[in-house]
Amino acid sequence: MADHGLHYAEPEAAIADQRWHLDAPLPGVAEIAVAKTDVQCKTLSGFVATWLNVETELQHRLIRNNSAVLGRIRTAKRSYLANASAAVR
Repeated sequence: MADHGLHYAEPEAAIADQRWHLDAPLPGVAEIAVAKTDVQCKTLSGFVATWLNVETELQHRLIRNNSAVLGRIRTAKRSYLANASAAVR
């Protein structure tokens, strides 16, 4: 981003730039330009791929560490769905 004259303290800071009017129906020209540069920089630097890999591993670890609880939730959900299906027949 710095190579393009943009200076943000962290990778996710561009979206929170105070210049953007996030409630506006359409983004402005400057916001679109920064967004395009942000995506390009994140892609070229490998940021998106790294984030995906780290997030995926964290989620897999949580699933492994909580498999018993998740299994009980799955069983309960199946029971609820079966009961709801029977009730509307």
